[in-house]
Amino acid sequence: MIRGLLSAAVAGCCVCQSVLADLAPLPLKVEGRIVGTGLDTDGKKGKQVQEKKLRIELTSLSPKDPGPLQVTCIFYARDLKTDKMVVEKELNLATALSKGSVTLETPIEDFKSNQQHYEGGGTKPNGKPKKNVKKVEASGREYAGWGIRVYGPSHVLIGKAYSAAYLDPEESK
Repeated sequence: MIRGLLSAAVAGCCVCQSVLADLAPLPLKVEGRIVGTGLDTDGKKGKQVQEKKLRIELTSLSPKDPGPLQVTCIFYARDLKTDKMVVEKELNLATALSKGSVTLETPIEDFKSNQQHYEGGGTKPNGKPKKNVKKVEASGREYAGWGIRVYGPSHVLIGKAYSAAYLDPEESK
């Protein structure tokens, strides 16, 4: 079903990957890239907010018009309490290829987390450490990757791309 990996490029913190799906007679190139990435941290309390937005580029490699397309965008996160991969958000976008290609962007998705840290502590006026140190466990979710699945008119998968192969449910079987 998948003919091959077209490209994988690393630019700073963003990963770009293309996968060519060849379902007769409509080959489609699907590319995704994280843009507008921001990270806001509070160093003392361990709080982080990651902002991610996905730019999707679809290009038809066939002169045929595929008709209306349904694009499913999936943001994956790592739950810090359970240390498991979870689907943070799944978006469905409807589009059509104009002049053989189209570019879409998702809204900004926030990933909020709180790293493990200690509160309290410090020293007493006599220089000895205080005893009321409290450990705060990690919580929230950190960004882990993205996935794109493109469906044709009869809900047939015609293209897909993932930021990492292990995020693709078909590859991890």
